[in-house]
Amino acid sequence: MVHAQTSEQLCRAWLGILCQWIPRAQSGILLLHDEGDNYAPAAVWPDPQRDMSFLAEIAQDALVEQRGIVRNDAAGLTQCAYPLLSAEETYGVVVLHVAGGGDAAMRDALRLLHWGAGWLVGLFDRRHLLDRDLRLKQSALLQDLLLGVLAEPAPDDAARWIVNRLAAAVPCRLAVIGHCDASGQHIELASVSASASFEPRSNLMAAAREAMREALLSGQALAHPAAETGDSATISFNASPIIAGKPKRRPR
Repeated sequence: MVHAQTSEQLCRAWLGILCQWIPRAQSGILLLHDEGDNYAPAAVWPDPQRDMSFLAEIAQDALVEQRGIVRNDAAGLTQCAYPLLSAEETYGVVVLHVAGGGDAAMRDALRLLHWGAGWLVGLFDRRHLLDRDLRLKQSALLQDLLLGVLAEPAPDDAARWIVNRLAAAVPCRLAVIGHCDASGQHIELASVSASASFEPRSNLMAAAREAMREALLSGQALAHPAAETGDSATISFNASPIIAGKPKRRPR
């Protein structure tokens, strides 16, 4: 799990370790909340391509009843489902298919399942708190930008406030703001952070204008290059359009 680079890799590693901890575990599946009331497979052990739909009923029961469930099936094996619950969230459910080994062995399996689920819930809770903290910081920055713009007497002063505040808050090497004509093809640079004046025809400013134009045409934030190149001389641009709705015409 230490070397997991994505959430998918982490979930696969966690489920694999859990199933190997529990003696006689034949297979397992981890379902995480997707959208609405839907839960999607995040990891399957040992074969990711195996059909695990036969465990869907006990998984749903564990989610509805909000508790661990143990049930014997027609194949003579035991199904163990445990919901991933925190004080505020239901993250998902883990279900294991275990060969019988007596009451003592099943108690040990459930104890390990409980501990493993608790560790994963703790990790999800920490990520949830970090995401919420990030959203709060972003909201505070947006409010600060809005109040700063409203306090400036002229558009040029407001533009300077925005780029300097963004450069300090993000932080970034350079922040640039520009405005465009109705077509979105022509971009005019309005202000550059930490600069009283700038040369709009320089290569750097030309690249900034091109990044802005592409963001406007696509209608979404863009980053270039999209991935790290390893070249220390590469300059990365992140451009985001500010799109305002056009006022509706009043009927005559």
